[in-house]
Amino acid sequence: LDKNGSSYDLNLNFTNKEFVGLVSVKVKVLEMSVSEKNQDVLERGGEIDYDLNIEKKELPLDIPNIFTPNGDGVNDTWNILNLSLYAGNTVRVFDQFGRIVYKKTDYSRDDEWGGKGPSGEVLEGGYFYQIELVGGKTYKGSLTVIR
Repeated sequence: LDKNGSSYDLNLNFTNKEFVGLVSVKVKVLEMSVSEKNQDVLERGGEIDYDLNIEKKELPLDIPNIFTPNGDGVNDTWNILNLSLYAGNTVRVFDQFGRIVYKKTDYSRDDEWGGKGPSGEVLEGGYFYQIELVGGKTYKGSLTVIR
């Protein structure tokens, strides 16, 4: 455990506001020092408590600008990758007249839009989306539905 740059499998048991539980992860040690006393404990198979600083990395959203809800099993839904990682999000899709044809709060993988609006399947053509994240970040863009 005394080599910087080495990789280790760890079991982390932690509690905070956002998560409680046991997680197994693989980490790369960038910098670590182990006292002789702790090294001896580790060599005998013991456990040591450490304070870890874990940096939260935000994953970018992957927002498709086209999908084909024609039932062929390929691109039949509008799936926004990584959006479910941002709790409290709101997704809206508007038609060319500004009417909301799809709205979802706390979007998850199960909430992919299948091209249906309040009165059934939407027409082929252009739409606009607005995705709002907690904290004020907003994504806007266009979306094409091809049937």
